[in-house]
Amino acid sequence: MKNQRTSPAAPAAFCGMAVALETALMFLTGLMPTATYSLPALAGLVGIVIVVELGVKWAWPVYGAASILSALIAPDKEAAALYVLFFGCYPILKAIVERRWRRWTQWICKLLIFNAAAVLYYFIATRVLGVPEELLDLWNPAAGSAARGRKSGVPAIRLCGVRIGARVLAAAARAGFPDTPVMDG
Repeated sequence: MKNQRTSPAAPAAFCGMAVALETALMFLTGLMPTATYSLPALAGLVGIVIVVELGVKWAWPVYGAASILSALIAPDKEAAALYVLFFGCYPILKAIVERRWRRWTQWICKLLIFNAAAVLYYFIATRVLGVPEELLDLWNPAAGSAARGRKSGVPAIRLCGVRIGARVLAAAARAGFPDTPVMDG
């Protein structure tokens, strides 16, 4: 779009479509459990297109509008928090950081942005949204599993009401694989 002759309203229309697409992706987060992480990332990809095609000046209003709409209508508030805190603003901040500093300073800034977003997300998820801290414990999967009511650190995937993880572990135990954890339920 940068090099084409277009109407002055074309960037505004393009940004409106981007807001609609990002909001639609965030609205779909209630359909499946894995969408909590994948759909905010996809919505962030739309922000990359805005930054590349129209620049940072147009990307901020798109991010603001999509963030407000996502926070209001997304059924999964955890996914909305991920979008607002990281996936929505990161493409814009990345473009700003990469224009201003050298490579090693860019890496430090990007790591600081990610860590600040991760700490904010953890605080909001546990204190505001009421997600138990055990569910966010990545270093001790057995603790997270115990909080979910399972006896093993191996996650069970629910697909059409069937616990696939338990069936796979039971088949592995029958096949004679050593040290196979037992999952009841």
